[in-house]
Amino acid sequence: MADLRIQYAKTSDGVNIAYAQFGEGVPLVYAPGAYGLGVHNYSELAYSRGNVDSLVANGFRVIRYDSRGAGSSDRDNLDYSLDTSVFDLEAVVERLGLDRFVLVGHLHSARAAIAYTVRHPQHVTHLVLGDPWTSRADLDAIYPGSAVIDAMLPLAAEQWELVSLNAAAIGLGIVDLEVTTEFAKAIRSGITVESFVAQQKALDAIDSSGLLGSVQVPTLVIVDKAVPGRTADPAARWSVHMKKIAAAIPDARLETTDDFAAAVAAFVHVDKITVARSESGAASALQTILFTDLVGHTEMMSRLGDERGRAVLREHERITREVLAAYGGTEVKSMGDGFMASFGSV
Repeated sequence: MADLRIQYAKTSDGVNIAYAQFGEGVPLVYAPGAYGLGVHNYSELAYSRGNVDSLVANGFRVIRYDSRGAGSSDRDNLDYSLDTSVFDLEAVVERLGLDRFVLVGHLHSARAAIAYTVRHPQHVTHLVLGDPWTSRADLDAIYPGSAVIDAMLPLAAEQWELVSLNAAAIGLGIVDLEVTTEFAKAIRSGITVESFVAQQKALDAIDSSGLLGSVQVPTLVIVDKAVPGRTADPAARWSVHMKKIAAAIPDARLETTDDFAAAVAAFVHVDKITVARSESGAASALQTILFTDLVGHTEMMSRLGDERGRAVLREHERITREVLAAYGGTEVKSMGDGFMASFGSV
């Protein structure tokens, strides 16, 4: 944590959200996981740290942040809803001025990632959902024992260590005692008892399942076999559930993997020649750079109006990205009515 540079973004409802950046390359926003685990717990969790380090090695500039009420973000705002989760994400994106980026929602944060993507499809190049669930019904189907955590809430203040240990074991499906203890410690470090109780009580009201059919960007749903301590049975339940989520999202892909970062990199088509750096920091190979521009964009928007004009732009983006993928191109930046892309050769 000593070399971790924490910065802050302010949400539209006045909450300070802590974030940090790792590496260089394709921008990737990695939303907080279960119980607000984000950048504050980065060095405490080997699994989280490993995912971030691997994504950086695969050519991504990773942005992690703490949700409200957690970690280094403001802890006095315990308003947990789908809207406030999106506010947190919006604040970080706007503070960094990100125009186009990959969005990763893992576990709990999948709901906010889905909602953000539906509201702001122009900003998300690819959506990655790692072990996602979208509603309380989803959670109960995946972890039949999740109701036990609700039953323990009255004991949280007096038995915080025991309750957090059960939350790690039941809420994350981990049976390995050493790994469970590590996650429980991270939970206690990242949130207060009051925040934990508020988050748990808010679960019933947060539901993004109705938004799945409205996702209009390339989407990858991942079943992560590398989650520490995960047994075969929970993994099997996840697989069945993930198929339902992937099927509900137009043209989504489903992948089961033990290498989360490599799956993300392959899906996003990161050109490793483009992002690879030599020891001196220079690019390792020459590249062909392509710029595209939609002719008559301003006139078209005026003629069609905002809604119909945006529909044309979305179709233009879909076609362009399909061509880039087919010919090994890498999207560097989207400017709304045009693209900057790179290729390994002319």
